[in-house]
Amino acid sequence: MLERLERLARAHWRGFLVSFAASIAYNIVAAVLEARQTRVSLTGYNYKYEEICPNPELKVIRLIELHPAESEDESIQIYLRTVSLLDPERHRYEAISYCWGDPTVTECIRCGGSVLWITTNLFTALRRFRHKDRSRLLWADAICINQSDNDEKSSQVRMMTDIYRNADHVLIWLGEEEHYSELLDKFVPRLLEAKQRREEARDQRNLLQINRQVRDLYRLPPIADPGYRGLLRITSRPWFRRVWIIQEIATAREGLLCCGEWVMPWESFKEAWVFAVEDLGLGIALSHILGESINSVSRLGWAQYSVSNGLPQPILQLLAYHRDAEATKPEDKIFALAGIATDGGTQIEINYSKSVSQVYRDTALATMMSDQNLDILSLSAYQTGVNDLNLPSWVPDWRTNEVPIPLMLRSVHGASIFEFRATGESKCSPTVSSEGALGLQGYIIDKVAVTGNFAKYRRPRTLFASIWHHWDDAINYGEWDQISEAHSGKTYEPTGESILDVFWQCLLVGLHEHGFEQQRREFEAFDQTYPRQKLVNSLPIPHRWPPFKILYGVISTILSLDLMFNVLRREARDHSFAQKLATIRGRRMIKTKEGFLGMATGDVKVDDSIVLLRGGHVPFVARKMADGSQHHILVGDCYLHGLMHGGAWNPERCEAMWFL
Repeated sequence: MLERLERLARAHWRGFLVSFAASIAYNIVAAVLEARQTRVSLTGYNYKYEEICPNPELKVIRLIELHPAESEDESIQIYLRTVSLLDPERHRYEAISYCWGDPTVTECIRCGGSVLWITTNLFTALRRFRHKDRSRLLWADAICINQSDNDEKSSQVRMMTDIYRNADHVLIWLGEEEHYSELLDKFVPRLLEAKQRREEARDQRNLLQINRQVRDLYRLPPIADPGYRGLLRITSRPWFRRVWIIQEIATAREGLLCCGEWVMPWESFKEAWVFAVEDLGLGIALSHILGESINSVSRLGWAQYSVSNGLPQPILQLLAYHRDAEATKPEDKIFALAGIATDGGTQIEINYSKSVSQVYRDTALATMMSDQNLDILSLSAYQTGVNDLNLPSWVPDWRTNEVPIPLMLRSVHGASIFEFRATGESKCSPTVSSEGALGLQGYIIDKVAVTGNFAKYRRPRTLFASIWHHWDDAINYGEWDQISEAHSGKTYEPTGESILDVFWQCLLVGLHEHGFEQQRREFEAFDQTYPRQKLVNSLPIPHRWPPFKILYGVISTILSLDLMFNVLRREARDHSFAQKLATIRGRRMIKTKEGFLGMATGDVKVDDSIVLLRGGHVPFVARKMADGSQHHILVGDCYLHGLMHGGAWNPERCEAMWFL
């Protein structure tokens, strides 16, 4: 009996193994067949766009009808409707603002009986915005515009401002939750409530200036609360760096910020951000960590304010202010801003059939012809690396983000920050030769005699990199002091001023934001550290030698931490001047043969010419071509103290000058 049971057990075990193996084999074969069938269907039935009405007066667009789904795992099903923006009540929709992400990583969705391939980021956005019980009308550029048709893309992009302005909401998709962003749903309302209590008490102190008792009274989260980290880190996401979001947010009726599962009004997030960064002082304390992202929300707020209040926004000012914004296509650096320009984008033609080089050339020339000035040249000649577009020196390469603060920049209200009139009220009349040379009227007024070191762009990602840059600045400061003889007590011959006053005005490239006397006092406080710096500079050691930089870094870290806390307590006057020294980035100090002192951009060399050009608000540096021709290349613009307000301008000396 026992033996029989053993035989039955062995038979059952063998049967189980055979059945299990057969099941696995069946599943594998089924999966292979399904994948093969899927591949065949996807390659054979890709969605084909029907031609859309090209008449711009009818404002015809496509909308996504996103079908509902009970489960997140269900495939995404859509249908594309063709509608007119002239009938907004009949077709109410929401527009998605998102970052494309890697275009080579895609997911498929169903559109009718066919499939569409979209980027993973848009795929997750659609899955997040899909309702369970009803369809939803949406607009997203990658789906609603046929990206392979340049003519359609050009005509649809011209309507982008209207598309976002007519949407009920702009859904801002930031992606899934990470880096404490999951806390913001509750942290932002807490912060805004604390802001209201602080304002009711008329208290303007920052986090380091108030004690725990006062903080508890306002119910203000302590500085160690991870919610602050989530609030600050979220702006480092790619969406905040996109150039397209500027017009998307500026023209939106209402923006809704969406991250993971939570949603909040864009205005609430912006208010909380400004409160934390500006009012509570976290921007100063964490500027080395946040880098450029510290300005992203403020710039978006500026764009909103300008559009809603009808402030002047010439295309050139928009391009200068948002130059470091990113775009997948280089021409979008211009096309994305033309829609909100108050000068009509100087009649810039949005045309994706043009080459990037041609778009950049046409924009530069159109700006000069429209404005009758040469402000565009203050944004040129800053190309770094290989000029693979073969652009002339007078055409800005908008792909280049590391540029000095432009000397033609205007404030939020349209007023000029730098009131320069180097050639008075003269107007330019540019011409372009068949070989692409720019013809202008002007003359050479001086030559470069001495050049100082270049002040690198300061966008450190780590504290160590910040210290490294700080030491380079200190070396430059000492070398520029020697070039100018700032502390010699001499008089500056062109204007009769103290050479020390001219020195700090050159460092600020003539910026008198808070008045001459106040800025002089701020500089004097800043300059008190110079004797210590002069002692370090006198040491017989190569100052740019890495081990020496590290030693300096340890010392400067201790000093800078003390300075940071003093700044937050508003006890350090020299910080104001140090903050303004963003003006030196991308520039070097120069001295001319006629004794003028200033700051120049670009790769300036000894014997380069200083030229005044009709319609130019500032002097420019030009270099004659080495081939013996009369053509020049534009090296950059410059600030020369004593030459910025037209005192040396003589229109009778003008002659034709050609720039390649």
